Amino acid sequence: MKQRLIALMILAGLVICPHSWADTCTTTPWSGIAGVPPLTDYPPGYLYLGKYPGFLYNGSNLPPSDHDADGRTFAANIQPRDTSGAVCSPVAPGWKIVFLSIGFSNNTIEFCGGAGIGGDPDDPAATQCPLPTAGTPYLQTESFISQSLSDPGVNHTTTVLVDGAKGGETLADWDPNVSGFTQYDRVLNEILLPSGLSEAQVQSIWVKDADSTPTVSLATGGPGNPPDAIVAERYLGNILRAIKVRYPNAQQVFISSRIYAGYANTANPPNNLNPEPYAYELGFSIKWLVNSQIEQIRGGTPDANAGDLDYRTQAAPWIAWGPYLWANGTTPRSDGLVWASTDFRYLYSSGTGTNECTHPSVHAEQKVASMLLQFMKTTPYTTWFLAPPGSCSLEAGSLRIAADTQTISWSSGTPLGPFDVTRGDIRILHSSAGSFGSASCFHNNLTAISTTDPAGPPLSAGAYYLVRCDGGTWNDGSQRGDRDATLTSCP
Repeated sequence: MKQRLIALMILAGLVICPHSWADTCTTTPWSGIAGVPPLTDYPPGYLYLGKYPGFLYNGSNLPPSDHDADGRTFAANIQPRDTSGAVCSPVAPGWKIVFLSIGFSNNTIEFCGGAGIGGDPDDPAATQCPLPTAGTPYLQTESFISQSLSDPGVNHTTTVLVDGAKGGETLADWDPNVSGFTQYDRVLNEILLPSGLSEAQVQSIWVKDADSTPTVSLATGGPGNPPDAIVAERYLGNILRAIKVRYPNAQQVFISSRIYAGYANTANPPNNLNPEPYAYELGFSIKWLVNSQIEQIRGGTPDANAGDLDYRTQAAPWIAWGPYLWANGTTPRSDGLVWASTDFRYLYSSGTGTNECTHPSVHAEQKVASMLLQFMKTTPYTTWFLAPPGSCSLEAGSLRIAADTQTISWSSGTPLGPFDVTRGDIRILHSSAGSFGSASCFHNNLTAISTTDPAGPPLSAGAYYLVRCDGGTWNDGSQRGDRDATLTSCP
């Protein structure tokens, strides 16, 4: 039987690995950015181009304490709302929290997936995502939406995942000073309203976007010729203010920079859509933007490129880094992340050409989606994203003492409880006419469905055990007398 079981497990492993990566990008990493560390991994004293310090925030990869405290306050304001934005208790079925993505092609592929170019799922195109109300509200199982919906730890009751990103819609297209509110109108009229949702229900946003065909790097820019990183920061500042105009209940915006783009540099011909070092330098745009908000709240003058981001005056939502996605090609960063050529698409959206090497293949889609999901499940600002803890329950008649007289176990639909366990002497129980007052608390808030009592029952007598869900009742309806009236040993 054991051999048959192993064979079935091997077969299942083969079934869940459908991709061979045979037609993904095949170029090599670009030498022009070799040795440059991710922002999160700057060694002591290192400066990019001898000028720019790393880390996501000033001197750290974690938000400073004051920004963190404000972020937690805004996160506490995220609650299910009706389409007018009202909050009430109890929560009605149509009251939702919308988590919205904003950005370009890479964003929508990672958030929702895409139809395979030429029918090949290795090369997902930035095709329109189904509505959140669709039976299958995503295009590929590797996507963030699919991974989230299959995760029991995610709040599937009041949280709605909305892919607002669209292929080709780069930073300038989301900046109302450049392109008006066209993209925001599209999200409203083509996604939110047909799904029975409203802009007033949008409360958390993930932004991942970039410039198209940048030409000026931090090394080559100067007065009168601003680097693309500076231009991107200006776009982002305008986008953050637009978000607060269109989504008045937006409490938080998480921003991520691009994944590695060095394979585009070595394609033949090179793909100039958004190659290195621009994908890397976008990280500085976000770093400057977020730190400008932090300094402005502290009373400083905001960065002129970021503009007014004061959330105290409702100029913009609270801003923080989302998952940082860049690693230098096949060089592992400190957490092991690498970007191989197989992580990138082979075909162009037209289905022609070779070694497109800019957009994510389905492999990178899965990696980014997993990083975003992990971020949303672990950051202290997204408790609303998590499923509420299950109600503890015990299976009647399941309490057992093993033959070793030391192991006590029971069955529960919530195996982590927590549970309270008491232990008492049967002789005292009999002599006290059924009072449990002498029982002692053996475990309080136990997060397991078994425990051991090395002491075992007393000599020439016996021990008894009672188990309850923490904070619940000791009474099960089958006993005489009131256990709760006399058994008070476990809080």
